[in-house]
Amino acid sequence: MSAVRFDFSAYPIVKVHYEQELTAMEAHLRFNDLEESLEKLKGPFVLINFTSGKLLSPDTQVALGERTAEFIRRFDGRYRGSALVVKSAIARMMVKGTLQLVRNTSMIKIVDSEAAAIKLAKAWLEG
Repeated sequence: MSAVRFDFSAYPIVKVHYEQELTAMEAHLRFNDLEESLEKLKGPFVLINFTSGKLLSPDTQVALGERTAEFIRRFDGRYRGSALVVKSAIARMMVKGTLQLVRNTSMIKIVDSEAAAIKLAKAWLEG
């Protein structure tokens, strides 16, 4: 079973479900899968990421950061942003702090629910 499941049924909103703990190698492989799928589609898109609730290892965090930067460059003009659904208020504060520390430029917004993520995604797609 893959650690990540992609749902393209509401494209241009792509839902990314992290099903289990993600390793650095798995992160690279799943980015390859996502990019391959998006290459077959047209137009702008937004990602909504649903966390597994588990903390990521430093190696995995670095791998995700590197691949996210590559991903944004590759899909420049089509990628509108990512909403990260984090239900725990404490976890949201931790993630926001981490993104500030690394000077996040990847257009990631932290939200507390799927409804908030969809609302944000629709606004990005309209803007």
